Amino acid sequence: MGNTVIGVGILGAGNIGGAVARAIVDNAAAIEQSSGLTLRLIGAVNRSGPVKASEIGIDAGLISTDAAALVDHPDVHVIVETMGGEQPAAALMARALAAGKHVVTANKEAV
Repeated sequence: MGNTVIGVGILGAGNIGGAVARAIVDNAAAIEQSSGLTLRLIGAVNRSGPVKASEIGIDAGLISTDAAALVDHPDVHVIVETMGGEQPAAALMARALAAGKHVVTANKEAV
């Protein structure tokens, strides 16, 4: 039996979200070896405009400005919300939860 693949989408590609994305990409092999789980970064969204992939250290094809499309992506199982603020973060997290996805956030304002 193969490893379980867990697709991750990150809402907010700033300092925190970018670091989370980079950590997933950089540590994927170690996570897989120790847990048997394959974390796959499906995408990262930046609501305040384009972010250079080189600034985050991930593939440019993974960066988008369409948060709803990332939440709705069928390969995303976990949404990591690092946008901050009440909206659109709360609505996007509610949308993810309604679709049966797991949500990780430290955003007290939106919760």
